[in-house]
Amino acid sequence: FFIFLFSNTKILKTNNKTLFMRKLLTLLIIPLLSSIAFSINLEIFNPNNYSLQNYQVKLNISNITKVIGYNFKILYDNNPTPYCFEQSNGECNTSPTDIIWVKVPFIPANQSTFLNVIKTAENNAVNGDQVFDFYDDFNGNNLDSDKWTVYSYGSGSIIESNGYIRITGR
Repeated sequence: FFIFLFSNTKILKTNNKTLFMRKLLTLLIIPLLSSIAFSINLEIFNPNNYSLQNYQVKLNISNITKVIGYNFKILYDNNPTPYCFEQSNGECNTSPTDIIWVKVPFIPANQSTFLNVIKTAENNAVNGDQVFDFYDDFNGNNLDSDKWTVYSYGSGSIIESNGYIRITGR
């Protein structure tokens, strides 16, 4: 037994590309199990004449979290898809908010792709490193030498603290 609830289509603009998203809420009732499983399908449309691979999409999920809360996983073609929660300072991590970034494996040219959001018992979010091609939250005391190379010419300094980096030089 399925109940389908549709919400309005939203237009998303990101990196000069326009994506359309339509949410389809599917409530699956399994009579034999006396439990309710929630699944929300997100449709993301790519109006471009080229496909997008491992493309990061920013989503406001406030309507989703009202229904299933913050413990969920996102699937693409039945495979887990990495997502992180965007914080007010721009950092992306596992602390729940209503804004997420999802690394969508494939969005075909001039077509839609679907993500399935499924309620789970735990938070399945990851850190920004697993969602973005390049990510640094600058939350340390030193630059991450695996990501940055410092070349010194003259005087100056590099200071990393509280999510920011300050570079001075002469």
